[in-house]
Amino acid sequence: MLATLSHYSIITLPATARASLVFPGAVQADPSLGIGTNNPVTLGYVRCPSLVASSWKMRTGGWEDEDQAERMPAVPPKLPFRDYPAALRVQAHSVADGRRNVLIVSARNTLNEVHYQARIDGVLYRTARDQRLSDDWPVLCLNRDPPRGPGFSSHGDVGDGCDFVSGLPLVIGGRPSSRSFLVAHSSDVAHSFRVDPQDRFGTPGAWLPVSDEWNRLHSHRLAGEQLSDDQFTDQVDAVARRCGLPVGPNAEGNPMPHSIVAERDDGVLQFLVISASLQDAASCLARQHYRQAIVLDQSGSVGHSFVDERGTIRTLVSTSNYRSAGTCFLAIETQGFLGVARHPAV
Repeated sequence: MLATLSHYSIITLPATARASLVFPGAVQADPSLGIGTNNPVTLGYVRCPSLVASSWKMRTGGWEDEDQAERMPAVPPKLPFRDYPAALRVQAHSVADGRRNVLIVSARNTLNEVHYQARIDGVLYRTARDQRLSDDWPVLCLNRDPPRGPGFSSHGDVGDGCDFVSGLPLVIGGRPSSRSFLVAHSSDVAHSFRVDPQDRFGTPGAWLPVSDEWNRLHSHRLAGEQLSDDQFTDQVDAVARRCGLPVGPNAEGNPMPHSIVAERDDGVLQFLVISASLQDAASCLARQHYRQAIVLDQSGSVGHSFVDERGTIRTLVSTSNYRSAGTCFLAIETQGFLGVARHPAV
């Protein structure tokens, strides 16, 4: 029998909370990656064979042990792989060094997935296969001058004095995102379908053809082809259907833990970890009167930690496949010990 674990946790911030966004590994990035420039060359997570040849690691020979399949040479690499050196990732506990009474929240899809971007001190971090976010895309803003608590804004309204981090929108203006939107904008198809690169769960052999199709269509969009989210999803669904996966508006999707930052109708900001499919998470949050919500990361990247007044760091929420190293993190001042609140489901 397969053992299972479900998450539903909530951290509520006071309006006076202060926060910063950090990407510690960026300072030692190889300049040829173009990290933080207008022309980044890293592809982030490479999830299909057709992109391998254009990856930074292939062109520079920058392969690492983690890119190799067991007892196989580094070329061709194991899919998926991160198209940047492991040195860009730092351990979550290192973000806590010298800090007290601070909540550390991972935002490690930054530089890995499409639409997950971060701007820190005016420097924008994104992959080569990403574009400028649309003006109405919701992002979490962190005002630098004058400093004030984090909050949501539309990307087009973010001023020069703000840092921001983006993610996949689940709720925009109180309305849950459609399945077509979620499929068309999730560059890891394991977030939309019950598939896995290593076939640890779901339909065996389905991950690669579905991922290939998603990336093929995204390449068409990058080349200027006008594809609506419905058209995009219909074509991905056609491949998924041939692989024996459930598709359509009522398809279950893939339940997994999602790290989410959301704003309630009353303006209160909350960080949540919910085990659900993307579509179910979006519907659940909209029903509970959240007006904005974005996914920061999923699965093994999910991690909330707290540094107490003595500087001791404790893991609050993680997963069974948790990975402590990552790219971007939010550091949020809690103004003291984290209190315990009654869970709204009880």
